[in-house]
Amino acid sequence: MTAPFLSPAQIRNRLVLVARMALRVHRPGPDGRCRVCRVPRCPAVAAARGLLAAVRPPHPGPRTTTVENGYLPQARRWARHLPAGDD
Repeated sequence: MTAPFLSPAQIRNRLVLVARMALRVHRPGPDGRCRVCRVPRCPAVAAARGLLAAVRPPHPGPRTTTVENGYLPQARRWARHLPAGDD
Protein backbone atom coordinates (compact mmCIF):
# COMPACT_ATOMS: atom_id res chain seq x y z
CA MET A 1 0.00 0.00 0.00
CA THR A 2 1.31 3.46 -0.80
CA ALA A 3 1.47 6.46 1.48
CA PRO A 4 -1.60 8.43 0.23
CA PHE A 5 -3.83 5.57 1.40
CA LEU A 6 -2.25 5.16 4.84
CA SER A 7 -3.54 6.71 8.04
CA PRO A 8 -1.23 8.90 10.13
CA ALA A 9 -0.92 6.08 12.67
CA GLN A 10 0.21 3.65 9.96
CA ILE A 11 2.80 6.12 8.65
CA ARG A 12 4.06 6.67 12.21
CA ASN A 13 4.34 2.92 12.78
CA ARG A 14 6.31 2.44 9.57
CA LEU A 15 8.72 5.23 10.50
CA VAL A 16 9.26 3.66 13.92
CA LEU A 17 9.92 0.24 12.37
CA VAL A 18 12.46 1.69 9.93
CA ALA A 19 14.22 3.58 12.73
CA ARG A 20 14.42 0.44 14.87
CA MET A 21 15.78 -1.52 11.93
CA ALA A 22 18.44 1.15 11.33
CA LEU A 23 19.48 0.91 14.99
CA ARG A 24 19.81 -2.88 14.68
CA VAL A 25 21.83 -2.78 11.46
CA HIS A 26 24.10 0.13 12.42
CA ARG A 27 25.19 -1.25 15.81
CA PRO A 28 28.75 -0.39 16.81
CA GLY A 29 31.31 -3.15 16.46
CA PRO A 30 33.92 -4.19 19.00
CA ASP A 31 36.13 -1.26 17.92
CA GLY A 32 33.31 1.25 18.60
CA ARG A 33 32.66 2.09 14.95
CA CYS A 34 29.50 1.43 12.98
CA ARG A 35 29.69 -1.91 11.16
CA VAL A 36 28.08 -0.46 8.03
CA CYS A 37 29.40 3.11 7.83
CA ARG A 38 32.72 2.43 9.62
CA VAL A 39 32.57 5.78 11.47
CA PRO A 40 32.57 6.32 15.25
CA ARG A 41 29.41 8.45 15.28
CA CYS A 42 27.06 6.99 12.69
CA PRO A 43 24.64 9.56 11.16
CA ALA A 44 22.01 6.86 10.55
CA VAL A 45 21.94 5.99 14.25
CA ALA A 46 21.71 9.67 15.18
CA ALA A 47 18.77 10.16 12.80
CA ALA A 48 16.99 7.01 14.05
CA ARG A 49 17.42 8.03 17.68
CA GLY A 50 16.16 11.52 16.88
CA LEU A 51 13.09 10.14 15.17
CA LEU A 52 12.29 7.77 18.03
CA ALA A 53 12.73 10.58 20.54
CA ALA A 54 10.43 12.89 18.55
CA VAL A 55 7.62 10.42 17.92
CA ARG A 56 4.75 10.67 20.34
CA PRO A 57 2.71 7.63 21.32
CA PRO A 58 -0.50 7.25 19.31
CA HIS A 59 -3.72 8.75 20.65
CA PRO A 60 -5.63 6.00 22.50
CA GLY A 61 -9.00 7.10 21.13
CA PRO A 62 -12.28 7.37 23.03
CA ARG A 63 -12.66 5.31 26.18
CA THR A 64 -15.72 3.11 25.92
CA THR A 65 -15.38 1.20 29.18
CA THR A 66 -15.48 4.14 31.60
CA VAL A 67 -17.99 3.56 34.33
CA GLU A 68 -19.70 6.68 35.66
CA ASN A 69 -22.21 6.34 38.48
CA GLY A 70 -22.37 2.59 37.95
CA TYR A 71 -23.45 2.75 34.28
CA LEU A 72 -21.53 2.48 31.06
CA PRO A 73 -21.88 5.47 28.70
CA GLN A 74 -23.47 3.20 26.08
CA ALA A 75 -26.17 2.13 28.56
CA ARG A 76 -27.10 5.75 29.22
CA ARG A 77 -27.41 6.44 25.50
CA TRP A 78 -29.73 3.47 25.05
CA ALA A 79 -31.74 4.43 28.11
CA ARG A 80 -32.68 7.75 26.48
CA HIS A 81 -34.35 5.90 23.61
CA LEU A 82 -36.37 3.49 25.74
CA PRO A 83 -39.97 4.28 26.66
CA ALA A 84 -40.48 5.50 30.21
CA GLY A 85 -41.72 2.82 32.63
CA ASP A 86 -44.90 3.07 34.70
CA ASP A 87 -43.07 2.61 38.01
